[in-house]
Amino acid sequence: MRWRVLCSLLAAGAVMGGCPSDASPPDKTPPSDPNRGAAQERVPTDTVLMYAHTQLHGMPSIAEPMKARILADPNALRVLAGLLDGTQKAAHWDRASALWWLAASAEPRFVPVLLRFATDDVAEHDVPSYMTAVTGLARHAATNASARARLEALARRGAAGPAGFAIVDALAKVNDATTRQLLKQVPRAGFTAEAQQLIVDALAGPVTPQGVAPAPCPSDRRANVPKHDRLRCSAP
Repeated sequence: MRWRVLCSLLAAGAVMGGCPSDASPPDKTPPSDPNRGAAQERVPTDTVLMYAHTQLHGMPSIAEPMKARILADPNALRVLAGLLDGTQKAAHWDRASALWWLAASAEPRFVPVLLRFATDDVAEHDVPSYMTAVTGLARHAATNASARARLEALARRGAAGPAGFAIVDALAKVNDATTRQLLKQVPRAGFTAEAQQLIVDALAGPVTPQGVAPAPCPSDRRANVPKHDRLRCSAP
């Protein structure tokens, strides 16, 4: 379905709950290896901007060590935030991609940025940015009143299109005590049958502990993933 295709844009790696079949294995480099401390080094701005130009569907191709480096680098995150507020210039970059990095960082300081793109008047061409922003806000719902209030407003509104599916998908992926309460407030008649089933499956599953990021799929095929784990990832 079209909504599933749109949702697959968020299948961008373990940090946001995607299902990349080519994800790099965990770093098990011995401490003696000189590259072991790479995560602590500043990522060059040109490199950050290159990855800000990578569209969401290309995120799984980014090596997990590089994702970790960027997410652990305050300067890299400042560069990405600067693209969104106009203080950082770049010839080519993707708005949804820049938002993905800020959302994946789970840093509270970026909630105001996410709020700017999680609005009622989302344009059809900017749905990927909206989807990324609401997914990021869902991770802050339990600890940030502004994020929670915006998600509640969007959930209560209801929508049959991709924007409506995005809010349900975001809440279902996090599925902690706070987002489950928001899911219960969704007027199901306003959503597609697929979105309504996602709500049912999420509420039937176990509560995710607060602060736990959505886990990656244990399989590269959504159909082979147990139902409750399936809520935390997107179609390959």
